[in-house]
Amino acid sequence: MTIAAAVNDDPNAELKEWRDELRRRCLPLHGGEPESDSAELERVERRGGGMIGMHPTCHLELHEERGYDRLHGLSARLVGETQRAMTSSDVAAVSEPMAALIVELPTRENGGRLAPWDDLVELCRSTRERGIAVHLDGARSGNGEAVATSTT
Repeated sequence: MTIAAAVNDDPNAELKEWRDELRRRCLPLHGGEPESDSAELERVERRGGGMIGMHPTCHLELHEERGYDRLHGLSARLVGETQRAMTSSDVAAVSEPMAALIVELPTRENGGRLAPWDDLVELCRSTRERGIAVHLDGARSGNGEAVATSTT
């Protein structure tokens, strides 16, 4: 256990120190602050934390052991339905205040669903209009063309 963990009585302090050191080392490689899920979560944490919204099949929820909570102290609200892409109506139905919305393009756990472009633009516009930051995670966006043009 590190000194920070002992002083703060934070079981995740060591993990947070490792994250901060990795970020410090990687920043020069990116020429500034990287635009990643982790960078967005850090921005939300620096602004005072809160809740982030994400699709029920988001990799942050399913595959990253809810690191948003352990590393950043954030809570999450799952937005939308598992079998389809998130819509602006899904976000409008959330009454709790959200600091940020993470949108994966495409969602991968439900067959690679990708919202039509106009729907995605509306989702971003209406979400930002509510004062919610939007992070578009396009790591798999190259896979979206096949889904978007599929006839099945």
